[in-house]
Amino acid sequence: MKNFFKSAMLFATAALLVVGCKKDENRVVFEGGISPVLSVNTATVVLTPATVNQEAIRFSWTNPNYRFNTGVSSHDVQYALEIDVNNNFNSAKKFVTTIARNLTTSFTVDRLNSILGNDMGLEFDRDVTVFARVVSSLRFEGSVNGQLASNAVTIR
Repeated sequence: MKNFFKSAMLFATAALLVVGCKKDENRVVFEGGISPVLSVNTATVVLTPATVNQEAIRFSWTNPNYRFNTGVSSHDVQYALEIDVNNNFNSAKKFVTTIARNLTTSFTVDRLNSILGNDMGLEFDRDVTVFARVVSSLRFEGSVNGQLASNAVTIR
């Protein structure tokens, strides 16, 4: 009888622990965002020695409005501006620069000339057509989530 009572108490205690321990969890779930829309202030850029310190081009894009089940994200969004010779953005000449939080960036004539000639290896004193896009990403729970690519713009 003593063993039956101990066994019954042990079983009852185990049952209470199993039933009584329910984990209350509020999971934050990433729901996505909207691809940014990229625009430039000019589609034709003239790079001359007389204007090296002037702004050559300004890139602007919309906020991707990343959302979680708890509402709009307050996390820092990082943007990668990609410039490439093809609109697939997969060539070996692709130039990438990262921009944290801002929705705009610009390059002087000198910097754009350096990107096209030195970084991308394009010939100087030649007309070229390049493509640009912005890829947004959000760092959440230690990993990069929600990469969204913008439209591609053509620059001559």
